[in-house]
Amino acid sequence: MDCSAPIIQEIENKISELGDLPLFSATINRIQKIGSDPDSSASILSTEITKDLGLTTTLLRLANSSYYSRGSGKISVVSRSIVLLGFNTIINQSLTMKLIDSFQHEHPSNQISRLLVTAYQSASLARDIAIRTGLRNVEEAYTCTLLHSVGNIAVSYFLPEKYQQLQDQLKQSELPRSQIEQEIFGTSIDQIGQCLAKSWEFPDTIIRTMEHFDIKNDDKPRGAIQINRALSSLSSDLVAKLHNPDSSPLSFSDIVTGLTDTIGLDHKIIEGCLVDSYRSSTELASIYGLKAETLIPDDSPSDDSIRDRIASRLAYLSSNKKNDNQLGEDNISDSTHVDEQGIAKKETNNPASTEPVIKMDILFQYIQEITALTSSNSSLNLIFAKTIEGIQRSAGFDRAILCLLNPDHTAYSARLVYGDDTDKLKDYFSLPFDNTVNSDIFSMVLVEGNEMVISDSREKTWHKVLKNNFYKSTGGQSFIVSGLRLGAKPLGFFYADNINSSTSTDQHRCFSQFITQARLALKMNAS
Repeated sequence: MDCSAPIIQEIENKISELGDLPLFSATINRIQKIGSDPDSSASILSTEITKDLGLTTTLLRLANSSYYSRGSGKISVVSRSIVLLGFNTIINQSLTMKLIDSFQHEHPSNQISRLLVTAYQSASLARDIAIRTGLRNVEEAYTCTLLHSVGNIAVSYFLPEKYQQLQDQLKQSELPRSQIEQEIFGTSIDQIGQCLAKSWEFPDTIIRTMEHFDIKNDDKPRGAIQINRALSSLSSDLVAKLHNPDSSPLSFSDIVTGLTDTIGLDHKIIEGCLVDSYRSSTELASIYGLKAETLIPDDSPSDDSIRDRIASRLAYLSSNKKNDNQLGEDNISDSTHVDEQGIAKKETNNPASTEPVIKMDILFQYIQEITALTSSNSSLNLIFAKTIEGIQRSAGFDRAILCLLNPDHTAYSARLVYGDDTDKLKDYFSLPFDNTVNSDIFSMVLVEGNEMVISDSREKTWHKVLKNNFYKSTGGQSFIVSGLRLGAKPLGFFYADNINSSTSTDQHRCFSQFITQARLALKMNAS
């Protein structure tokens, strides 16, 4: 990465002339450092956030929004909002707020607004895809995607004439974009963004994902950094394509296929993620200072029929949001389609399926109890039992269990269970531990220590890695599983499932909060 190009110094001089932008204020830098410190706590983060009145106010508005509060009652202190949203989510939302505040509110323009909206929606999409894929660090995927286009945003903001020159030449010239950028800027826009992020002390794990991923020429990504690079780039390309059909020479289908090949999700699931993330980002837009209408895609006809269909669908959802808040309440997801008359219709393979109910008041009670047990050095067995009980009772799961490896690491079995009809789970979860390449899902989670969400265990995709007729044996239609490790040593995993419904984003968020508490207790017990 060469940061000696004159244009980078020119942008940095512009930043100096304007003074510190909100994104790069002392507060946000300290928040980023707190986030990267494994010994940090919610109380430390809360203390730092409350030093910034604007940030405190906006985060409380976010925590009290219908999307996050889910009937948990009025939240008036930052520390409780951290419990509700989660440590890493709070850090990312702070970054999102400051990014928008930095580049839109001082000198707003249509071009800047479009770029910020694309970054905001792309990050939301990447998070949803990361959840479905089972990536270990979902919030890091969000951060990488949010900052992926910071080079474009910075050039458009500080050097609008040169950015417009780039847009004009992209339309008029048949030269590759990389060559046009080199001629205008003396470097690539990706490198501009990387150099700025480096000067603002963002970690290398994020900076390295800010390069464009070429689905035709780049190798299939391996490792977390390259996967985040591909996810960030392709999510950004997909959202940009919805707002501007000419934003990429690739078709909408090409980009979705690129995601399918690199991330490993079916195109229908990716389309469902796009709809769900659009719904949530639209619901929260006003809190971030974005006008909801700026999130509406361009639904005018183009020569890309698949793009046009998705754009029309999202535009339809947006236009009907004002009618009894249809966008938020109809629960339109990847099992819903819009027919030729624009009527949303729900499809389901299970007529008995019910939406899981999240009980935030009970969740807070259990989190507080677990925190108190951890602080008083209670036994891990008691803390873990409270964890699975809290997951099942508050997050709407039918069952929750803790499986542990035996001492010689040859098998794993259910040790703690909670919920209805748990005998089937206890009978199933007594399996040999397999650390080979073609192992089962649960062995893979043990080896890698990651988290996976399976939306429908009945799909043939999962049959090879869900051994012994999983669905018939357990009745678990969807589930989430998260590894438990002490350093590099695998110990076991937490598991929660739904018998007649898919695992929702809200359930995943609640589950993750409990797992964070359990891992903290394990760490403190070992120290």
